[in-house]
Amino acid sequence: MTHVLIIEPDASVRVRLRDELRDRRFRVTTAMCGQEGLREVRRQRPDLVLLDLDVQDIDGMEVLRRLHTSGAVPVVAAVPAHDERRAVTALRVGADDCVDKPFKLTMLGARLDAVARRYRIVRDQPVLRVGDLTVDPGAHVARLGGRALQLRPKEFELLSFLASRQGRIISKRELRREIWHNSVGSGRTVDVHLSMLRRQLGETAAHPRYLHSFRGVGVKLHAPAP
Repeated sequence: MTHVLIIEPDASVRVRLRDELRDRRFRVTTAMCGQEGLREVRRQRPDLVLLDLDVQDIDGMEVLRRLHTSGAVPVVAAVPAHDERRAVTALRVGADDCVDKPFKLTMLGARLDAVARRYRIVRDQPVLRVGDLTVDPGAHVARLGGRALQLRPKEFELLSFLASRQGRIISKRELRREIWHNSVGSGRTVDVHLSMLRRQLGETAAHPRYLHSFRGVGVKLHAPAP
């Protein structure tokens, strides 16, 4: 049974979400504010978090950042419908998916199931090695020459995806589909994450070592030549 922590400031919404998700066979814990939610993550280690970005005690984006540093728990951010800019910001900060408010409960349950399923698959993957780069999806750790890389959730997911397909050119369209599930509208978010990933790998687009771009085609991860 998937354990979801709901961080929701509105008491009536919190109770409705709790009851509906329990009916859909989720194990549910709730928190009314960001601080309480962060404590519950440390205490209970849920499978995923549903975070309303409109929490009152801390800025919602700051809660999202802290959830990332607390461990590898995936986060689904709740954003007012049609607020695309905020949704894109949440994805860049580290959200694994975004859902619209007011909630459509059937869709919400399906999205939570999908995120939890993706993370179960990731945890079962073997350690990936590309030259001096190692990626351990189960432990959510990537190292380059023994040095741990400080990656945000989407950067780690992107690196894992490319490492599992090392030597293949992957289009940005495929990355949007597989990593962001088409929840971002253009390749700009992909470019931003690739740039941040290059920085962690100690390289640039002009002087690549592991991550190579092919204009109009896609990107490829492979080990540097000896």
